[in-house]
Amino acid sequence: MSKIVNAVENGENVVLARAGRPVAHLIGIEVQTGTRLGYGAGKGHMWIGSDLDGPIPEIESAFAGNDVSG
Repeated sequence: MSKIVNAVENGENVVLARAGRPVAHLIGIEVQTGTRLGYGAGKGHMWIGSDLDGPIPEIESAFAGNDVSG
């Protein structure tokens, strides 16, 4: 198996066959490298509501033992 993986890592496409019939095609994947986004990279692209940590009535009701299945 490691020889097959090495071949794929080196850019070869490998076809696995059973009784002469192809059953799988192994191809390599592109490993994405680059600079990680730093602190603040998402600024202006998302928001957090002011009620993020506020109570959720359905959850409170479920913890109180009420049926909330609707």
